[in-house]
Amino acid sequence: MKQEPIGGVPGHSGQSTIGSNDPFQCQEMSNQCDVEAFDVFDNKQEFQKCLHLMMIRTKYKFKMHKSSPTLLVVQCMDNTFSWRVRGMRHTCAVDYKREGHRQATSWVIGDCLKNRYIAPSRTFKPKNIVDDVRERFGVQISYNKAWRAREAAYDTLRGILEESYSFLPAFLHVLVECNPGTTIDLVVTAEGRFNYCFFALAASKEGYQFCRPVICVDGDI
Repeated sequence: MKQEPIGGVPGHSGQSTIGSNDPFQCQEMSNQCDVEAFDVFDNKQEFQKCLHLMMIRTKYKFKMHKSSPTLLVVQCMDNTFSWRVRGMRHTCAVDYKREGHRQATSWVIGDCLKNRYIAPSRTFKPKNIVDDVRERFGVQISYNKAWRAREAAYDTLRGILEESYSFLPAFLHVLVECNPGTTIDLVVTAEGRFNYCFFALAASKEGYQFCRPVICVDGDI
């Protein structure tokens, strides 16, 4: 059975020596394939290469049903299966498709790159993001968008800084429950905004009496 198109993502790159150099778009697919409907390839040869590699990997075999400069249709060698893949020339202007992409928003880019920021000591600057997006997706983005993508990645991994203050009461409550005798003090302004927070763990308070007194003299005096 044919499966209705379900959407997809931009695909692969390459140079064509077969037919037209216009982008090819996969319009039909089946659940045996990992080529998704609406995947876009730079040309027909890249589309064919992807199909061949996919068949080698999945151990399926296909036969050519129809091939022309603007259309390519393949189907399963086994007639008991009815899957097929159909691709045709995509008509969007290549310059319009590649110079930039309105779906390459800062939050999408940030979500794709968030794993680069898991380690606290890892540095991945906006300039690196610009280069990485151009290399991985073939899309040129501005430095400003790269900076916002980095902030979006931080928000995804660590939460929004402003919203994190709302977790303080719950955190302090659990802190006292797990450490009986702990002293806490959370102070907010008249408008309910965070002012300051203090806590002293019970273990620290008990150990303080055994600390040796130390006199510190400021060197500037």
